[in-house]
Amino acid sequence: MKVLIGLLVFGLAACLLGIGLGAVPIAPRAVVSALLSPSAPAAAIVRDIRLPRVLLAFLVGGGLGVSGAAL
Repeated sequence: MKVLIGLLVFGLAACLLGIGLGAVPIAPRAVVSALLSPSAPAAAIVRDIRLPRVLLAFLVGGGLGVSGAAL
């Protein structure tokens, strides 16, 4: 159970880091604000560009992990 919680925390931290890094750096507090409030200054960047990229990266990584486990 501890390993699962650790992996969940690590995954969320990696997600926040992936959303925050880019051509325009966004602080983690601003990322959370942009996710919770659609009127935040960085909300358009986060919702339209960075969040789909990070979610797709997690899905592709999960798919590669499953296909590797199947081999």
